[in-house]
Amino acid sequence: MIEAALHGVTSPDPALTDTRAIASLLYAMLTGRWPGQAAHGLQAAPQMDGRVCSPRQVRAGVPIPLDQVTMQALVDTPPSGLVPLRTPEELAAALAMVPRPEPEPDYVVPSVPVVNGTGRPVPGVSRVPVARPRSRRVGQLTRLAVAGVLLAGLGLLGWQIGAAFFRPLGGADQPDAGGQQQQQQVAPAPQGKELKIQDAALFDPFGSGRTGGGAPEDMYDGNGRTAFYTAYYNYHPGTKNGTLGGTKPGTGMVFDLGSVQQVSSVHLELLGRGTTGLQIRVADESAGSRPRGLDDFRSVALEANAGDEVTVQLSRPVRTQYLLVWFTELPESDKPENTGKRQVGVAEITVKS
Repeated sequence: MIEAALHGVTSPDPALTDTRAIASLLYAMLTGRWPGQAAHGLQAAPQMDGRVCSPRQVRAGVPIPLDQVTMQALVDTPPSGLVPLRTPEELAAALAMVPRPEPEPDYVVPSVPVVNGTGRPVPGVSRVPVARPRSRRVGQLTRLAVAGVLLAGLGLLGWQIGAAFFRPLGGADQPDAGGQQQQQQVAPAPQGKELKIQDAALFDPFGSGRTGGGAPEDMYDGNGRTAFYTAYYNYHPGTKNGTLGGTKPGTGMVFDLGSVQQVSSVHLELLGRGTTGLQIRVADESAGSRPRGLDDFRSVALEANAGDEVTVQLSRPVRTQYLLVWFTELPESDKPENTGKRQVGVAEITVKS
C-alpha cells in the first residue's frame, strides 16, 4: 500500500485492492505460497478447477475460521456461500471475531483445612482458593490486541514467511558456514497400520492410456529398485499443464485396497529430476467397482512440491477402497532416453490407516 503510493499506482477500488493485498499476505503466512502467480520469493499457490486452493487445502492444520476469512477477502465468490469481504475494515472486524482459546474458568471450592504432621486439622487455619476477578473489558481489549498484532505481522510478512519452516519438501539442503551440507530434518512417518494393496493400474481418463514402463505391481512390491512410470510428455512452458504437454489436466495411478479401509496417510517414493505436483483422491466408500472418471474421486489432500520421497498426511481419516494418486505437475524424466521430457515414476507406495 505504501509502495503503491510511492510509485503512483492507482486503483478503481482502492479499498478492495488493499483488502486483497492483506488477504494475500495472510494466505502466504498460513501456507508459504502466494495466491496467483509466484511472487516475493514464494511459489504460486496450487489451483483446483481454475480456482486457488484454500489455505486448508494447501497446508493441513490451518484453523477453519482463518481459512474462511482468508478466502472471503481473497476471492469474489467465497466457497460455502460465505459473504465476500471488500474493505480492510470488514477484514479486520472478521479477524477480530476469529475464536481464541477459552481461558480456564474461574472457580471457587470450599476451604480446605490445613493438617499438621499427625494428620489432624490445625484449628483456625485453612486454604481458600481465591477466584480470579474478571474484567468486562478483557474480551474487547484482547480482540483489539490480537487484531493489531496480526496486522503488524502481516506487514512484516512473518519475517519472510519463515523461510526455513516453509522450505519445500524435497528441496536441496543448504550449505553451512563451513561449506558442509546440513542434513535436512525429516518429520517422523505417521503412525498407523500399513494397508495391503490388492491391485493397481494407470489412471488416464484424458489420454491414450500409454505407460512409460514397468508393471503396476512394481509400486507396492517392497523393492524400491523397480518402478511404474507414467508416459513421457514434451514440455510446453508458459501453457496450462505445460509439464503434461499442455494436453490434459493430469494423469495418475489408482490403487485397490481390496475392501473399504480407513486411510490416514500416503507415503510415496518418486523418480524424476525436480519436484512433482500431486493430489490424493478417493472414491466414495459405496463404490462397488473401480471408478473410471476423475469426478468419481474427491480430492482429500495435495502436495504442490513433492520431492523424491514424500508423506502426505490427510487432515482427517477417510474410508475408501479405491485411492487415486493424481499427478498435476511432472518432473523431468530420469530416464536417459527421455532427457528433457516430463515423466514421473512411482518406486514404492505405502498407505496407512
